[in-house]
Amino acid sequence: MAAHTLGAALRVSFPMHEQDEYVVAIEQVELEAARLVESVRNVLEALRNAKQERIGGVPLPEIVAGLVETGGRRLRRSTDEAFVSYEQAMMNYRATAIGELVDEYGLSLSEVGRRIGVSRQMVGRLYRSGAE
Repeated sequence: MAAHTLGAALRVSFPMHEQDEYVVAIEQVELEAARLVESVRNVLEALRNAKQERIGGVPLPEIVAGLVETGGRRLRRSTDEAFVSYEQAMMNYRATAIGELVDEYGLSLSEVGRRIGVSRQMVGRLYRSGAE
């Protein structure tokens, strides 16, 4: 079943609350994705500058020293951390969605797996992680 028909097939009267866990999970993904994008932009800017220096004939030891002096390690680490935070937010989103499909809509783990295209075992792991 296509993703857009899943909602229609399962539509029930479900009151929206200010603290709707599904909406909060999406907002967290949005926040972490924005942080990741900003971090990658910073790395790309530093690398573009290094590329231009190289094209301009600056020796590699000077380019590397400049990258280190301008926070190259910090940029790399912040990108690594932003990526991990984004992955965690996505996992939480998936666990939240699966939890609601199972707990509120009565779908089995196997049915959720078929509908979203992942194994029942993966659905079970995500479901359990959301329950913790």
